[in-house]
Amino acid sequence: MYPKQHLAMAAMAASLPLITAGVPAAILFVTASTLMDVDHYLRYLVVVRKITRLKTAYRHYMVQDRAERKLRPGEYAPKGLYILHTVEPFVVLALLMNFWPVLFWAMAGGGLHLALDAYDCRRRGINYTKYISICGYLVKDARFKSPPLHRDSHP
Repeated sequence: MYPKQHLAMAAMAASLPLITAGVPAAILFVTASTLMDVDHYLRYLVVVRKITRLKTAYRHYMVQDRAERKLRPGEYAPKGLYILHTVEPFVVLALLMNFWPVLFWAMAGGGLHLALDAYDCRRRGINYTKYISICGYLVKDARFKSPPLHRDSHP
């Protein structure tokens, strides 16, 4: 889903934080839901290994997106680490909510973003697999493998 679509959907859903917690909560909700895709740019910087204009990064994303849209239903898109789409930022927000309760709306905006991404992939018939944990990515990236389990290998 594109940032404009996330912005539109978050703006429509912002009535709940607006009514229950006020304007700052609604702004935080919309901002968190929309700007969560900044990690796509961060991943671009890691892959390309140089800082470029945002427009160039957006073109790179569009080429990648077009390739994913050509996938047949049931095919998998490549896995990638998008750090804001993982569990850890939500855990940090949950801990910080003890001090600043308004951060609940940032977490809710992030949850909306993930739900919209999941819906979009489901609608397109793509099994889009992203790492859900930075720790899981690091373990997998380090080529950590558990020993294979065989049915006939008993001690």
